Amino acid sequence: MGADVDMQRPICIAGAGSIGCFVGGLLAASGRETSLLARPRVCESIAANGLRLTSFDGGQWLVPPNALWPRIILR
Repeated sequence: MGADVDMQRPICIAGAGSIGCFVGGLLAASGRETSLLARPRVCESIAANGLRLTSFDGGQWLVPPNALWPRIILR
């Protein structure tokens, strides 16, 4: 990718399971406009609790529901 990449373009993560939620959560935590295409139970859990991320090296983030909600797409 070159220097002409549009860093303001919204991102949609299709299939937001464990890996999709982790990647989408990190993008949202960094300030990128991020949508998740996820199953209803995943959306309900994020709406109620936010998205808690933990990396293998011990890093932790809590993405509040309003960082993704209502851009979470029910499927």
